[in-house]
Amino acid sequence: MSSQDVLSEADSLSGSFVTGGHTTAFGPVGQVSGIAPPAFHHTVKIGAFDETFSLDPTSLIDATLQINATDLTNMVSSDGLGIDNISTQSTSDIGSASIVLTAGVASTLEILGLSVAATFIHSDSSASYVFGPDRGFVSGDASFQSLSISGSLIGGRTLTFSGDAAPNTVLYHSPTVTITLDQQTLSDFLPPSPVASATPPILPNRITTDALNIQLTNAPLLGSPITGHISLGETSATYFTSPIVPPVPV
Repeated sequence: MSSQDVLSEADSLSGSFVTGGHTTAFGPVGQVSGIAPPAFHHTVKIGAFDETFSLDPTSLIDATLQINATDLTNMVSSDGLGIDNISTQSTSDIGSASIVLTAGVASTLEILGLSVAATFIHSDSSASYVFGPDRGFVSGDASFQSLSISGSLIGGRTLTFSGDAAPNTVLYHSPTVTITLDQQTLSDFLPPSPVASATPPILPNRITTDALNIQLTNAPLLGSPITGHISLGETSATYFTSPIVPPVPV
């Protein structure tokens, strides 16, 4: 693997939660990936995803997560080696998504912890490398036709958004809940090389873009703390600058 290689990945939904010592994990849903060269174009389409998860089956407090999403499309592509560059792109599109987190006690009391309703969710990431100047570039973007979030975990308020989100837009933050739009994570796919300090710093060669990321940290739902995260529309793109073989994509 050399500097003439790029990798892209995309999935519609993933997450994990821990409550009462019980762990619930799901996704990545509709994951697709590709490495160039050679050129590739891969697409995964899912008509609907509809699942209900009991977050702690042993507890009297029935914390339940319901997820329904339609028209899920994930795509990765690359034209392979060009005259002086190589690039790759990944996109994730979701027609509609509904996420509902509730808790109840023996069906006599039910609390709506979090409710998310969104339409036309889009995320994309790209990476490219230009051979002449030996420079790489990464970028990402995310947008929503509509987004509405409410529930007791965000103080009973209703948050709304539509349009193109600026990178790392924090829609809501508290000690227990953080909701971020167009969350972009820049990183070195490979560890920094232990060379002389005079060497210029290694620039990020990987970007991961989450259209929507919800992070819970001991969020109290009927007295039962919930920790975990859920991501909608995750894409990533990487260019390689070191002769090391990356993990084989799923």
